[in-house]
Amino acid sequence: MYGLLAVATLTALSFTLTKTCLLYAKPLFIVSFRLITAGSILLILYNFFVRPRIRINRAHRHLFATIFFFGIYLAALLNIWSLQYLTSIKATFINNLGPFFAIVLSYFLLGERMTKKKWLGLTIGLIGIIPIFTVQPAPVNTSKAFFWSSFHIPEIVAMSSLLSYYYGWIAMRKLMQTKLYSPIYVSGICMFAGGILMAYTSLFFEGWEAIFNREKFLLFSGLLVLVSDISLFNTYAYLLKSYTVTFVSFGLLMAPAIGSIFGTLFLKEPFYYVYLIPLVTMPIGLYIFYKEEQRLQQDT
Repeated sequence: MYGLLAVATLTALSFTLTKTCLLYAKPLFIVSFRLITAGSILLILYNFFVRPRIRINRAHRHLFATIFFFGIYLAALLNIWSLQYLTSIKATFINNLGPFFAIVLSYFLLGERMTKKKWLGLTIGLIGIIPIFTVQPAPVNTSKAFFWSSFHIPEIVAMSSLLSYYYGWIAMRKLMQTKLYSPIYVSGICMFAGGILMAYTSLFFEGWEAIFNREKFLLFSGLLVLVSDISLFNTYAYLLKSYTVTFVSFGLLMAPAIGSIFGTLFLKEPFYYVYLIPLVTMPIGLYIFYKEEQRLQQDT
């Protein structure tokens, strides 16, 4: 449970830090910088502290490619674009669709079971989110944001990012089940590769002048690397050794309540007390879901 709370907290904080970074640099450059930095740090740590020789099995290369392209590059590309036109709180709301994407993908690609009790736990968790969607956070106040928001394009792109992200995590789950690869190694390789591809994308679309304020960009992007690309990514990967993609993603339903606090404190976004409701309903739903998953694992 503490691992899920950590994932939800880190997820919410990553949205807030990303919104802050957008004040000081262009979006694609932000992503390329953080991915290359995080990937390099993880590979250095792996080389110094783990260091078993790993040879990527040819049968697993497509899984590495899936994580790198869909789970990291494409998901980050779509996410950073949508965040330019969404508040951090609304972005965490959309992130709550994660369990539904995970359920569908896990059902078709991993054959994971959804029993009546799992559905009950998921439903209880989601009930607490319904009041949150009755509150409409103020949109980003620009003419461009108004144009895109009129057609709900940022929301659609954010959901596409989420789908791509979980598709990548399905591949990560398969790799972790082989017990042949360290999460740190996989994360480092895929993040570095995704960052290089994003750097070329940034250069093509944004040009060379991508930083507005170097000192503040380095400060907040460094925090973002620590929170999102190192702590969050590896905590998620570690949890996948013991839990299903659906269960871990279910824990992210706590993120909006936490994100509303971060958004209010650091970005001056409006706070509503209904944001706290999931903190009551989520532990109940998670407990039912978790106990049922434990039972299924014991039966097998």
